[in-house]
Amino acid sequence: MKFKSVFWSNHLIFFIIILIGIFAGCNSNEYGAVNLFLCWSGFYAICVFIPDLRMIELTKEGCTVHLFRLKKQHKWKDILYIHRDIVSSRNAAFEGIFFSTKATRKNGKELTARRIHSSLDLFNSFCIFWKDEKEKEKVLNQLKEWGVEVITSPKLA
Repeated sequence: MKFKSVFWSNHLIFFIIILIGIFAGCNSNEYGAVNLFLCWSGFYAICVFIPDLRMIELTKEGCTVHLFRLKKQHKWKDILYIHRDIVSSRNAAFEGIFFSTKATRKNGKELTARRIHSSLDLFNSFCIFWKDEKEKEKVLNQLKEWGVEVITSPKLA
């Protein structure tokens, strides 16, 4: 089963708008505005857009994370955090499965779905979101069949 982010097209449109703003700013004498747009669009690309370009492939043996031509494979036994949880924004909430090869953060605190979703550790912390209930049931049943234990958040129980 292969999964791409459900958000990448929205980010692409937003990124194009930022680029239009940069080019429009280059034609003006306001270089401070251009520098601000450049910094903001670079931050956006690194922290938001690029992580959503990953493709996650789930197989019986484990997960493979693809980003451009790079890929990293993980066996199920190496993934220490597999939780079904929900992340929220101001406008919506998204349910998915969150994976990490680490059980805790560097400071010893427990990982959360929000931390994994916003992590810049692109190949070791990742998540999948399903498009509908049918896909959700298919994924959960397939993982159960493979013997992968998915811990469900109390928020979803």
